[in-house]
Amino acid sequence: NTKVRLIDMGALEAVPASGEVKASEVREEYEEFNADQYAKYFEVSRKNLINDDLDVFTDTPRILGVRGAQKIAELVYTHLLANGNMKDAVALFHANHRNLNTTTPLDSDGLKTAILNFRNQTDGKKGSAYKGEPIDVEPSRLIVPPTLENTARGLLESDLIIRALAGSTDADVIQPTKNIYRGAMELVVEPRLENAQYTGYSDADWYVTGAPSVCDTLIVAFLGGKQVPTVERFVAQYDRLGIAFRVLMDVGVKSLDWRCMQKNDAA
Repeated sequence: NTKVRLIDMGALEAVPASGEVKASEVREEYEEFNADQYAKYFEVSRKNLINDDLDVFTDTPRILGVRGAQKIAELVYTHLLANGNMKDAVALFHANHRNLNTTTPLDSDGLKTAILNFRNQTDGKKGSAYKGEPIDVEPSRLIVPPTLENTARGLLESDLIIRALAGSTDADVIQPTKNIYRGAMELVVEPRLENAQYTGYSDADWYVTGAPSVCDTLIVAFLGGKQVPTVERFVAQYDRLGIAFRVLMDVGVKSLDWRCMQKNDAA
């Protein structure tokens, strides 16, 4: 599949007395993605069926639903951490995309830098002939690994943040009396970000994104729009007594627009 995004139509211009409206040259970008097949097969013996030792008929749909949701999350964060190239041959998080902040640990100053850079993101490309217009998207979600959860909650939920000014003797230093970041973003804690099973994992890197309802971030694509696993039941193979289950789903993940996603690298 190909997802096309209109990224610029040019600024509106004043209409002269003649009433002529000038045509606009539309700029667009696109990303390609596809859904892959994921499946699993397992059997339950006749004896277990009779005894219902595994609560197979009641637990199977629930377990498979959970596994399906986990597979989607696995694909999303595998893709995010891989930091693969976009259609412009530049990595998703890259200085050229103006969405990679290095040496930015999660603290008050780091959050300030992240929010500032997010607000200053434009629809233009760095080094191009045009500067681009601001995308006008609010930072909506702060995504952190579990190691940073307490720090993130302190920044987003505390009524007051007290900051010591080391070595300062200036009695006139002005500090806010409230936590200006309280409620600024929704907190998302994701254990896969620091799980060693994922390439690119880190317990110190964190992310800021815009609301997906406002701007493109990652797309999760399903075949035919079916977002839940398909569970099929069969009679077990001829040399076994029991039944078999097969679960499958068709899903794919692709980053669509780097402008609404930002990585903050603490190193």
